[in-house]
Amino acid sequence: LQQALGIYREFKPSEAEAEKIVQIGTSRSLNLIGFAYRSTDQLDEALKLHQEALEIAKTVNDPASMGESLHNLASVYTSLGNTEQALDYYQQARTYRQQVGDLRDQSRTLNNLGALYFTIGQTDKAIEIYQQALAFRRQIGDIAGVGRLLSNMGFIYRKLEDDFQALVHFQQAAQMMEQIEDQASAARVYNLMGTIYESLEQPKEAIEVYQKAIQLAQSSDEKEQLSAALTQLGDIYVSQAQYSEALENYQQAVVIYQEIENKEKLGQVLIQMGKVHEILEEYDQALENFQQALALLQAADNPEAEADVRESIRLIEQKQVQVSPETES
Repeated sequence: LQQALGIYREFKPSEAEAEKIVQIGTSRSLNLIGFAYRSTDQLDEALKLHQEALEIAKTVNDPASMGESLHNLASVYTSLGNTEQALDYYQQARTYRQQVGDLRDQSRTLNNLGALYFTIGQTDKAIEIYQQALAFRRQIGDIAGVGRLLSNMGFIYRKLEDDFQALVHFQQAAQMMEQIEDQASAARVYNLMGTIYESLEQPKEAIEVYQKAIQLAQSSDEKEQLSAALTQLGDIYVSQAQYSEALENYQQAVVIYQEIENKEKLGQVLIQMGKVHEILEEYDQALENFQQALALLQAADNPEAEADVRESIRLIEQKQVQVSPETES
């Protein structure tokens, strides 16, 4: 990109139309380099490049380039936490996008604008914006974009505690993602559906969607989603007193958390396993799980959780004494 930018800067065409093409190319290169900086959290550098891209686009009055530059500036200001400035730039970008008429670009800006409204608590406005973006994505046949927007809307309805609408949107989103074989995203959505079914006390449906999430996460080698689904499925089995199934899923989750070195989640699963073994009066296994969890908590400097596990260990040791064989004097 830097090489392309250098060529554009060196090129000095004599004709006005050629000059416009060069300036548009320069603006585009600056925006792309700015995006690269943004992706590596070098936001100040990204901001300068997007601003320069905007100024160049203005000199040739190119609405497409101005819309892209404003969209990018808004994204940077969002990352910087300056929501007022971000909203202003997104609204300006939206105006230029409408002028150009590119539905994909319009939808991109509307998607980000909707996310920003959601972040600042204007959920009704966010849904309105998302619905407009969704209509554009459907019009151009962008299945991936439709899936992402439906998922975003599901998040908002979940926030509004409208579980029915959340499930409807998540289900449609998952179907879209499966259609384009984006198994990782589909697994994430099924995991979210599982949490809703849990809150609605519908364990059968929760088990079904968690199993679906596991299947998709395995096929895409998405370890974070896989371990989350295994853990959540284990929790459901515990609530249904299906302890062997719970332990089987927890054990699989343990292996993955060890592999990806997620010590916090590993500790949580070990505690859950310890509780199950305690219920089953398998005190040796319970004690082993709690001690493993305690070691992780000590390393993580979590005194409150550490105290809870120490208390669990103390109670287990008491129970072990109570069931020990009697001895004769």
